[in-house]
Amino acid sequence: MRRKLILIIFLTIVFSGILTFLQGNQAEIYSSSDISFNISGYLLNEGFEGAQFPPLGWDRTHTSWDRTTSRPWVISGTASAANSGSQDQNERRLRTPLLTLSGNTLTPFLYFNAMYGSIGYVEAITIQYSEDDIVWVDLETFPLSDVAQTFTQSLAGLNGNYYLGFLTTGASTGGRKVFVIDDVQIPILSEYLLTVDIAEGQGTVSINGIIPDEFPHSELVIENTQIILNAIPEDGWIFARWIVNGMEYYLDQEIDLIMNDEITATVYFILEPAQPVELTSFTAAFLAENYVQLRWVTETETNFLGYNVLRSMDNKLENASRVNLFIINGTGGSSQSQIYTFIDDFVEFNTTYYYWLEAIDLDLTTNYHGPVSVVTVLEDTEIPPEPEKITKLIGAYPNPFNPGTNIRFELCQPTSVTLTIYNLLGQRVREITQTFNEGKNSIYWDGHDATGKACLSGIYLYSISTESDFIDYNKMIMMK
Repeated sequence: MRRKLILIIFLTIVFSGILTFLQGNQAEIYSSSDISFNISGYLLNEGFEGAQFPPLGWDRTHTSWDRTTSRPWVISGTASAANSGSQDQNERRLRTPLLTLSGNTLTPFLYFNAMYGSIGYVEAITIQYSEDDIVWVDLETFPLSDVAQTFTQSLAGLNGNYYLGFLTTGASTGGRKVFVIDDVQIPILSEYLLTVDIAEGQGTVSINGIIPDEFPHSELVIENTQIILNAIPEDGWIFARWIVNGMEYYLDQEIDLIMNDEITATVYFILEPAQPVELTSFTAAFLAENYVQLRWVTETETNFLGYNVLRSMDNKLENASRVNLFIINGTGGSSQSQIYTFIDDFVEFNTTYYYWLEAIDLDLTTNYHGPVSVVTVLEDTEIPPEPEKITKLIGAYPNPFNPGTNIRFELCQPTSVTLTIYNLLGQRVREITQTFNEGKNSIYWDGHDATGKACLSGIYLYSISTESDFIDYNKMIMMK
């Protein structure tokens, strides 16, 4: 008869924290009740019922050790571990995984069932231990009989990581001999105490996947004294940190612990930061006027400054650049729906563009929405209308800028273009002349004057002129 020796330890989960949040000037206090758990578990619990042999982490010095399902040799369940053969079966070891035997307040014991199957021979099992699976030290030798017995071996003095071995000894030669072991167990013997305190915020804690207040006063089985604590915030809250025995954990919402004596864990939740913008829709369309129109609708805006529009020719945000010259102002804060539009007319035909919104909070933190994509081809039109070719100044981008900016323009025909930059006194700072093809082009100014000296911060005027007597002016701001 299989003998199960389960020593019960008590793990008390104390949720004594006070969960507090403010609604106006009124504070609501939430407190959960104390919950007690009876915990039973094993450092080692192997019945050799699985098909794999040796079991995971176990090893053997000879293949004569194997899993048997032959009914005469099965001690309990459907299988046992057996060392059998017609040759000398001495000095053949089956060993356990590496076990952590430290931290127990009571002496651990090894329990196992064993028997032999060769009448007339003196046969025995020797229990050994090793730190490296090379040098083995004998603990005790147990004579066996042809009737299964339960054996107990004290592991007193073993404080650290050890392998345990079952070594067949005492068998004479000749005949067929069978050594059988089963139900190898090392119960958890310490009375561990785990205290979990939810100090701030709203949420709960699961222990090895079990939420305590869903299973009050139940038994929790743990293996190898491993405890997994997981902080589970409620809606509107996020995990902030753990403090476990004085150590702080900011990134680990789930932490693994080995129960050694007493553990005190405190978890903190904080309110989930409100997004500056709650977006209802964000769309992009290519219109007959040959520009892209972006349209977005917000549900709310909180402590909000404004938007930038970012564009890329692939769907990677890190490759996107800003296309608006100035920040698109938000409402500052509104609970009413707002509608925004933006025109991007610096686009090429038959091209795919990806757009993002960069939402900027009043404290200059940013959040991104998107992307939305658009192909600059008109629907239901086989041959798009040829746009009118004109020469025009588009503007400087970025503006304000530091240290340089692109002066963008469109040409109706190939020509040379002169960019002239002036300060507010009307003095010429820099002049750049280049030749361009028709279409959209730009000249880059690096923020230096004609002598190569860096210009000061301030407002500058610039003009674009062509050989066909076209000229236009605008202003830009250098900010350092």
